[in-house]
Amino acid sequence: MSPGTVAVMFMLSGGPRAGQLVDDLPAGYRLRGVRTDGPSQLVIGDMIAAVAEWPEDGDSR
Repeated sequence: MSPGTVAVMFMLSGGPRAGQLVDDLPAGYRLRGVRTDGPSQLVIGDMIAAVAEWPEDGDSR
């Protein structure tokens, strides 16, 4: 990664890959909005990870 490049990480919540920290948002997961229950970002060491959720209804569209 070149200097000044920011890597985006995602912490997956729910669904088949719950609990995984990934650098590519898998199909079916959606970024958690800022007005939902729970944090929309997590700090893990020196990384910031956006929280991505699996839809409760299982609809991965």
